[in-house]
Amino acid sequence: MDTDDFSAYGISVAYPRDWTISFDRRRGFLAHDGFVKFEDAGQGREPQASFTLQWEDAHDCTDFADKYYVNVEKQFKKVFKRKDNYRLGAIEIVSINNHKACLVRGEYLAGPSLFGVTRKKEHLANMQLAFQCDKMRRILVGNITALNTYYKEEGESLQKMMFSIHCHA
Repeated sequence: MDTDDFSAYGISVAYPRDWTISFDRRRGFLAHDGFVKFEDAGQGREPQASFTLQWEDAHDCTDFADKYYVNVEKQFKKVFKRKDNYRLGAIEIVSINNHKACLVRGEYLAGPSLFGVTRKKEHLANMQLAFQCDKMRRILVGNITALNTYYKEEGESLQKMMFSIHCHA
């Protein structure tokens, strides 16, 4: 898969060359707070997957990844467990570019036309990676959502994209 690099404010990520990039004015795109979205929308078809990258100033949060892990577990028990449309696959502490991170995987049944593919509910896979960069004093969160069929075929490439996030040289 051919890739391009997106880079802004010292943050970079490698993404598939045929994916589109968009910015949401309401969410901001500044050094201290930003959001960018990449979508697999090639060859005139509806998107099969999206990858969002957002960042914000960190507020001296020690053990960010561990706290994020605990928070995801609490939220799952409190909110998602009551809903049969979400399944938490795994939560783990991983390393990305010498930073401790929390990686969350799951699947859910989304409402009609989240990706515009059909008018029925879709089974989606989700992967989220969150970490704090003490050097840049930012929290970064990458989130990938894809149709389950796409994720099964491209999961390795999607994970490679997720782990290509760099917060400083």
